[in-house]
Amino acid sequence: MANVYCMFLLFAITNCFGLPVNGTSPTLQDEVKALKELVLSLHGMCQVKYGDHCFFFESEGPGSMNSNAAKYICRRKNAALGNVYSSTHFNLLTNYARELIGTRQDEATRIAINTGMTFDSYSSLVYLSDGSRAPFVRWMDPFPKYEPAASTVTLNVHRKDLSQSDGYVNHAREAAHFGALCQIRV
Repeated sequence: MANVYCMFLLFAITNCFGLPVNGTSPTLQDEVKALKELVLSLHGMCQVKYGDHCFFFESEGPGSMNSNAAKYICRRKNAALGNVYSSTHFNLLTNYARELIGTRQDEATRIAINTGMTFDSYSSLVYLSDGSRAPFVRWMDPFPKYEPAASTVTLNVHRKDLSQSDGYVNHAREAAHFGALCQIRV
């Protein structure tokens, strides 16, 4: 219910007194973006900011979330499964995710996080959730697997002492992982 209220609040602010968002001054648009980012941050939905998107991780415990469940949990928060857009973005996400490893009871050495990206084993290309080609790819050795069913891409993050091994792994959609990387436009 809180998400509905926040979205209504953002809608009301951006459309207050009939002001068109696209026709407003850059200052007002910047203020609206900053307010939206603040609301998202307060709700834990802006753990990493990159470009015009806020990224956050959702989890229900180790090995609890396959690709379909990950999509659902992001949609529940009015977000989409997230993508990785550059090496800088990759480092921001992995550094934040590394904090999650340290808080886990079972002292896991790594976590796998569902993304919105897919792998085409025939073309050897990684695609973003919108179907465009991924601008940044970093596979974890010995991946990718060249199996048609292994089309889902996860972001695998290791403890700090093993961080050189961070990268993408491709799996079947049914494979369950730690959680989901969600993104929402600011």
